[in-house]
Amino acid sequence: MKIPNGGTFWAALSQAVRPQVHEAAERWESQRKKTAFKKKDFVDPLKHIPPSSASSNSSKGSGDDYGDSPGELDEDEHDERQRKPEDITVHLVRCFLHHALAFCLDQRVDAGQDMEVRATLERCRAEVTINDAKITAEDDGGICRMRRAGPGRGWKTENAFLALIEAKRAFQGIHCDEKTGNVEPIVSDRTLAQYLGEAVITWMANRKVVGQDIFLIAATNTYVRFVHFRFGADYHTYITADERAQKRLIKNPNRDTCVHMQCSDWFDLNQGQGREDALCLLLALLRWHDVQLARRGLGGQVERQGNGEEDSEDEDENDNGDDNENDSGDEKNNNSDDEEVDSDDQEDDSDDEEDESDDEEDDSEYENEDDSGDSD
Repeated sequence: MKIPNGGTFWAALSQAVRPQVHEAAERWESQRKKTAFKKKDFVDPLKHIPPSSASSNSSKGSGDDYGDSPGELDEDEHDERQRKPEDITVHLVRCFLHHALAFCLDQRVDAGQDMEVRATLERCRAEVTINDAKITAEDDGGICRMRRAGPGRGWKTENAFLALIEAKRAFQGIHCDEKTGNVEPIVSDRTLAQYLGEAVITWMANRKVVGQDIFLIAATNTYVRFVHFRFGADYHTYITADERAQKRLIKNPNRDTCVHMQCSDWFDLNQGQGREDALCLLLALLRWHDVQLARRGLGGQVERQGNGEEDSEDEDENDNGDDNENDSGDEKNNNSDDEEVDSDDQEDDSDDEEDESDDEEDDSEYENEDDSGDSD
């Protein structure tokens, strides 16, 4: 995939991939052919020792094939990338996001759109207090959603956490797929814990804005991957509770106290296919946010700290008022229905009493006739 007018991106990619001048000189010096001093009548003892394996040539051939596999990094090149500072990776990812959002996403303001997605070029710090412990996390930028404040008033940040960037220098371990020959970094437990910690702190500090989801763009040298953290409905209660309460929450099967994590594959921005796959996933992530925005019904409302509680209280009052009106209406309808039923029952009772009185009169007439007959 070719990015139009992406001079900044190509320069950042070259800086992340190619060694510096002094590094290239050191590598050339280490790879120079060195001829060993040969003394007359000297016999190399290694030539008279049989190899332990079947054939030294076969093992050498397999090693050559392994080193020449497409897309693989040799040890020297990987060591050079490990010496690259973290800021080079941050700059590369920011440039990729900037050009992808500028050239691959239709955000024409002249078409009446009052919202725009941009790459965040500044680090954002989040701070929370959990069980009297103050914890701070700082990302490396990310993706934010901007909204036009009004004519001549510029733009305001509506959501600064569509995705977070967490960049690292080249990892120590790399994995090569024997079938495809693709190389990808190996994430250590410590790095994964740092990803989770940053997601938790950012989520807790901005719950009204981000909802229950945090997206993180993990990067190391030229590789990027997308990580989706979804927090359970009871995770906030769990993380802020004491040890005894946490154990009770964990044992309750009806409580969701987990953090659910999904990861994409690693995409190499140094390869065309890697850039294309990363772009497709980036656009899918933005589409996901659009769907969530429509479902939440935010419309043109800009979320601010504190407004959520006031709005919820107003909604609760309105809901209570509507419920009271509905309840009073239902009570009136039920009372009227009960009165109609009672009146019908009273009419039926009166009819029954009239029938009983008529029967008693008939019985008395028959008895009188019988008495007169007996007297005759």
